[in-house]
Amino acid sequence: MTENKNLTQYDKKQTSGIELQSRIDSGKWFASFGANYRLKQRTCDKSTAFNYDVYNNRIPKCIDGGFGATRFYQTMQPKYSLNLDVGTRRFNNRLELGMRGIYHSTVDTDQQDELARQGLARIMQASGRPYHWRSALVLDAYGRYNFGKNLSMNFSVSNLTNRYYLDPMSNVPIPAPGRAVTVGFTGKF
Repeated sequence: MTENKNLTQYDKKQTSGIELQSRIDSGKWFASFGANYRLKQRTCDKSTAFNYDVYNNRIPKCIDGGFGATRFYQTMQPKYSLNLDVGTRRFNNRLELGMRGIYHSTVDTDQQDELARQGLARIMQASGRPYHWRSALVLDAYGRYNFGKNLSMNFSVSNLTNRYYLDPMSNVPIPAPGRAVTVGFTGKF
């Protein structure tokens, strides 16, 4: 949908990347690691590119993110992200403790920045630039204790370091929640 609320069909959307997922579990210790690397995320449309610069034709037909007031551009993925989860099980698996770290890189707007330097910022005024979230490392700690087969307690501390950051691909410039402590009980009857 465009900035005028018109429905638009673009020529193509190109995405590619590399993803790695791994997990190891020895019973007492466990860990998982994941990594994503975005190679390409762009929207292509020859007529839209032409309409943004009719006389000089300086807008490329493929734009990182996308054209217009679509969610394509505002929801650009980080160039890369990493997540690591490590933990242990103790007391005959009654206690599980773990820690999770999630890292994401900053948003990459090099192509749009170059177009703005050339005086072609109109494309961004119509498309709405993504919020410039910065890279962030967020740590969480969690645990679970089983009192028996019918009662357990879960606890977690999210954003352990109380980091101020914007979530990647955020639609609004509001920071993610700060440190949060959660405790809960589960009972089976």
